[in-house]
Amino acid sequence: WTTSGTDVFLSTLTDYVGIGTNDPNKQLHLKTASGNAELDIQSGSQNYWAIYQDGTTEQLRFWNADFAGDVGPGVGNIFVIDNDGTVLVKTPVDGDSDNAVATKGYVDAAAGGGGDATLANQLSIMGTDFDQSLDSLKIISDKIGEANDSPTLGSSIFAAVGFLANKIIELQDIVQDYSIQAGDYFGNGGNIYYCQKKTISAGGQVTYTSINNNLQCDAGKVCSNGYCGTALTFSSSTHSETECTNLGGTVFNTGSRTACEFSSPNCPSGWTQADSWQRYASWSWGGDSCGRWTSSGWAGSLDNSSSSCVTPGPYIIGNTYNCTENTDKWHTEYLGQLFSVIVSSNCSTNRVGIGCY
Repeated sequence: WTTSGTDVFLSTLTDYVGIGTNDPNKQLHLKTASGNAELDIQSGSQNYWAIYQDGTTEQLRFWNADFAGDVGPGVGNIFVIDNDGTVLVKTPVDGDSDNAVATKGYVDAAAGGGGDATLANQLSIMGTDFDQSLDSLKIISDKIGEANDSPTLGSSIFAAVGFLANKIIELQDIVQDYSIQAGDYFGNGGNIYYCQKKTISAGGQVTYTSINNNLQCDAGKVCSNGYCGTALTFSSSTHSETECTNLGGTVFNTGSRTACEFSSPNCPSGWTQADSWQRYASWSWGGDSCGRWTSSGWAGSLDNSSSSCVTPGPYIIGNTYNCTENTDKWHTEYLGQLFSVIVSSNCSTNRVGIGCY
């Protein structure tokens, strides 16, 4: 042991202390040859709390002399945990806090007869028109089953939920019409070849207007954000060449299909990168303080070329390094710290152009 002022502690901080045992399991191990192993906690002149393992039942018990009741053998046990995981606490009584724990016995008495399950108590919950002979959960279940041609309460509820879900779907469009700001909104009504404008007034009135002279878009064109335009042909694109140019992009041909080039590191919302079509501001960038682990990418005109992006990962504790040594880790100038290395492809860092569909 070591004494430092008013502090007393183990000289070797990783040692364990055993009381009643010469082979402690952890930092503090209390053991008795027989009877209960107990830890007492007391503040001033207050009655102390005891935490102990019962020597017969193996229960872990919390005890206090101020508690006249008992949730286990012997007066004063307030909280008991069995070795099978069962937790025992005192049964609530009138006047207890609203946050008091309800025991199984208390709930059983309130729900199944006896105790608090008096007719008066049931009426206070179910209403003054509650009739025990007509309104039990079993009878209600049977009535719901008959109404829905379902044999059980579960299937009856399932059928009812399905009915409500369908009604919610039917009402969804109506609710959406009156929960957004006034203005013009474009869509296709589920048909990408037909454009539609929805105008919502400040008073909530909705007016639909067909685009392209009340006809669907011309052959080979699709509706995208209110524009009938030639469809981009890359993969399953639902965007058009018109939308591409209206967003500041440029239509390009990948060799067999069309997509849109944007002078930005990422595609606009609702668009997806076309394979690895991209370009970077320089052929290489980044790297650690030793000049290694640089990232690289295509810096010419837009091309279907994958990039290699290298960044430092988690810090490696307790390692230092200088640039004259060999290492496969990321090195920083600060104290020669080392980090793991993360390699990815097609990152947005240093990217100035991207092909999207």
